[in-house]
Amino acid sequence: MLPRIKDLFHEYQKNMYSILSNISRSEYNFIVESLDNITEKDILDNEHLSSYSFVVSIEGEEINASRFIVGTKTNPALFEKNALNMLGNLNICPKTPNGFEWYGVGWDIKNNQIKIYFLKNDLSQIYCEEYSRSSSGKMREKLYDVGKKSTIMHKDNETVNQINSNTYDHEVVNKMIGLGFNLDTYSQYRDKITLYFD
Repeated sequence: MLPRIKDLFHEYQKNMYSILSNISRSEYNFIVESLDNITEKDILDNEHLSSYSFVVSIEGEEINASRFIVGTKTNPALFEKNALNMLGNLNICPKTPNGFEWYGVGWDIKNNQIKIYFLKNDLSQIYCEEYSRSSSGKMREKLYDVGKKSTIMHKDNETVNQINSNTYDHEVVNKMIGLGFNLDTYSQYRDKITLYFD
């Protein structure tokens, strides 16, 4: 595992949310193996696309730090194989859309969700399927139009603009920066702020 990723994961587990103690053994093994497989190329190529992200959502006084995404930009075939093995244990069997490759898997443990991300071959879109972790039921689909400065998320007949920026004025951002993280992207949707860190 790249030293920075290992350090960040440790800091997040200790200071924000213990992801690994709130998931199954197969999910745990998948996350650790996927983090091990991230290379410098995954991080440096197409920097506006992340191969891992620590996500904090804020609605009023409620803070949800139970969100995490891991993925790949360099080895989608291996990632797909490992992801399908892990998801099979949860009775979730997504199919790869035409023209897309496996890109990431995300968790929102507090809301009992798991999300599968597929990246279009020309890097212009991300397709996402959301499932319930406990019932394995598919909840919804989302489509993202990817840009270098912002990404537009389409969900529930609405659009959300995700801004690629290292600055946003909020105490959670200050805390995460103090722990060694960088803010990568943020969005504001209705009363919800979502912050993506790497």
